Amino acid sequence: MFSSTPRQLTLRQSLLAAISTMLVWGGLEYYDIILFASLAPILEAYFFPSKIAIIGAIETWGGAFATTYFVRPVGAIIFGWIGDVRGRRLATILDAALVGLATLLIGLLPTYGTAGVLAPILLYLMRTLQGIGLGGEAGGGATWALELTPRNTRPYINGVMYSGAFLGRVPNVIRDPKCKVSNAANL
Repeated sequence: MFSSTPRQLTLRQSLLAAISTMLVWGGLEYYDIILFASLAPILEAYFFPSKIAIIGAIETWGGAFATTYFVRPVGAIIFGWIGDVRGRRLATILDAALVGLATLLIGLLPTYGTAGVLAPILLYLMRTLQGIGLGGEAGGGATWALELTPRNTRPYINGVMYSGAFLGRVPNVIRDPKCKVSNAANL
């Protein structure tokens, strides 16, 4: 269906594509972290209703939030292999599609009140898929960009790519000028 090089891009086009991919996905990743942290009490109420508050918090933070991080090495292995065998561009497209699809499906999930125990299971599954995709994106996108970059500019390009983490915080600053939740990303 996909080939590793659907059309030949110039070095400049490939580099711009790789850097913009890292900026956008890095920004979205941090935005997701901060948004999840700020919405944790709401998610807890809709997906993990419990009469004991600490149990719901553990299910939200320990399960739905931490799962994304525990499976990232799996994504790095899967998408690293795809990048090595089929090309970094294809790997980046596939992991971005996986993260986007999982995020969309989280927005469409039924609540615990509607689907019962299936709702948190589906939330865990979608967060797992997000983590796998993000695990591939983190290293794969950077590798793609840095492989295309002349040696003397690699440190600058690397700095630009990882500034996406900062860009992910900007919408939260606009949404909540007090930024009470923004510190949750620094845990």
